[in-house]
Amino acid sequence: MDKTGVSKPFLIGATVTVLVAAGAGFVYWGQDAKANLKPAQDQASMPVVNVVQPALSQASSDIQFAARLAPSREASLFARSSGFVEARYADIGTRVKAGEVLARISAPELEASLNSARAALNQREAELLLATRNRERVEPLGTAGAVSAQQVDELMGIEEVAKANLNAAKAEVARLQSELTYLTLKAPFDGVITERNIDRGDRVSPNDTRMLYRIINSDVIRVQVDVPQPQLFRIEQASKASLIIAERPGQMIAVNFKRSSQELRADTGTVRIEYEFDNRELALPAGLNASLKIESNGKGNSVTVPANTIVYRDGGATLVVLNADNQVEFRKITLGKNFPTTVEVVQGVSVEDRVVVNPNALLKPGQQVEVAKPAAS
Repeated sequence: MDKTGVSKPFLIGATVTVLVAAGAGFVYWGQDAKANLKPAQDQASMPVVNVVQPALSQASSDIQFAARLAPSREASLFARSSGFVEARYADIGTRVKAGEVLARISAPELEASLNSARAALNQREAELLLATRNRERVEPLGTAGAVSAQQVDELMGIEEVAKANLNAAKAEVARLQSELTYLTLKAPFDGVITERNIDRGDRVSPNDTRMLYRIINSDVIRVQVDVPQPQLFRIEQASKASLIIAERPGQMIAVNFKRSSQELRADTGTVRIEYEFDNRELALPAGLNASLKIESNGKGNSVTVPANTIVYRDGGATLVVLNADNQVEFRKITLGKNFPTTVEVVQGVSVEDRVVVNPNALLKPGQQVEVAKPAAS
């Protein structure tokens, strides 16, 4: 016991108690700090993104479509008779008139068959003549009762069979003559030859899958466009339309509405619409790819987004959108017109959506992100 009257064992026990309590408190404080720190660490590791909401576009803006130029008339010519190419008179690039001879085919077997059919026809005519005379000779005798009615009926039947045989022979001659005309290949309309797959000496047959010639007429050009459903009701037949060809900058060709397929294809979700223009002076080749700008009728609810929000995934335009829980979604979109800093979106998002600006390539669907706070003005 010291001067204060407190024994040493008591002091030692009190000191130990205080140290144990302090250690327990330290451990508890450390665990609590870690528990508070962990959400902050998770929050710090969460990607921070900037978002923007789409704006309603000017409904009266023009709509631009990818287009293809097609000839007004086109035909693939195949062989209608078997034989050998005796001569050809046209090649690719040759301009021809309707009815002009393009090639001649030699078919000796067909000519021999025609000669044989003509001989058979002469024979059937002689048989009918004989049957008719026999019937005319015996028929009065039957009336007088000199011959039986059965004999008269037999002669009349022979005459009818002869008539049928003669008609069959005439039909065979006509068929072979028709085939003979196919040996001369002629142009079905005015145009230009774009493909030739025969040469002199080649054997051709109606069973061949290859065409002999392909001919087109591009004096009038058809402009073919496939219009998606969201844009279909924004254009009308009377809407002004202009053709734009990238290789001819500054030139816009006015085109006129001609026809519509009136059917939304299930595989593409588009309606085929065709415009036309006179190509005789322009002499544009068919098959060109171009753009068609059509004036909108003011209907529709398309939006615009900044150009730096659009990414391309799986071959299509995509926007990265956040849901109510700030989770990433990839939204396929249909693009419309391009503006200097924005792009029109005709399908896929609305003005209520939040679109990520400059989306990181590492973002994944369903990933949680943090939305950056707007900078103080």
